[in-house]
Amino acid sequence: AQLLGWKVIGFDPYVQLDSIENVSFRALLQQANAVSIHVPLTKKGEHATYHLFDEKAFAALQPDTILVNSARGPVIKEAALIEDIQRTQRKVVLDVFEHEPVISEELLNMLALATPHIAGYSLEGKARGTQMIYEAFCQKFGFDINKRFETQLPACEDYFSGHDLKAVLKQKL
Repeated sequence: AQLLGWKVIGFDPYVQLDSIENVSFRALLQQANAVSIHVPLTKKGEHATYHLFDEKAFAALQPDTILVNSARGPVIKEAALIEDIQRTQRKVVLDVFEHEPVISEELLNMLALATPHIAGYSLEGKARGTQMIYEAFCQKFGFDINKRFETQLPACEDYFSGHDLKAVLKQKL
């Protein structure tokens, strides 16, 4: 997003990055033109994420703010989302759903885009998972960690070096 010239803000009570302006959750909701959710699902504690996006959160979002959830389904309260889309015609992209594996047909038909949550099934996901298991095994049994499974992945073409990212996206869109 920064490569597109966008101002990037975020809310994370645990991690602050120099490249992202950290703001309160309320400020994020009020200021953002697009919100992409990247949180674990937690039900306890000061910063629980279960139903983080509920009626109150949707009321704070601008009606034309785009919402993307590829984190965990129950981070968004489904009934509140349906009501919000009906009221605002908000563009929403979901990769996860609150009641998976049961998916609301009503909600599905309201989305701008729905995708299957299968990141772990990618070649890269399998390599990372294998690496994690290998490292845990080595640590448990006192072996040196001397293998990187990412080296087994095919080279990925760099689509953007030497190009104006805005121009490339304009051509693709």
